Amino acid sequence: MTQWITELVGQLAYWAIAVLMMLENIFPPIPSEAIMPLAEYSAADGELNIIFVILSGTVGTTAGAFFGWWVAKLEGIATQATRPTARCKRVHQASCNSAAAHRGRAGRKCHLAGRSSM
Repeated sequence: MTQWITELVGQLAYWAIAVLMMLENIFPPIPSEAIMPLAEYSAADGELNIIFVILSGTVGTTAGAFFGWWVAKLEGIATQATRPTARCKRVHQASCNSAAAHRGRAGRKCHLAGRSSM
């Protein structure tokens, strides 16, 4: 995979960095730890500009996060889980209420544990 990423960054430069970082947010098995160091190495060699490497990585990862948010909003997950009177799709209302209450009590810890386990 590292060779594929290296070739892609060599051919498409900043566009490859942005697209790969976006895919890293959508499809976690593509690690940003393999993308950004290779791009930074290319910048250190003078092939790329470090400012544009950072900007393209930021744009790509923001686009990937926005895509995830958009899918959740499209499915109604973001709003339905927080409204007590709303119905969740394929999930009982009691489960949604329980999850919302738990998120209120331990939201930061659960978020950290969930992100760390990926």
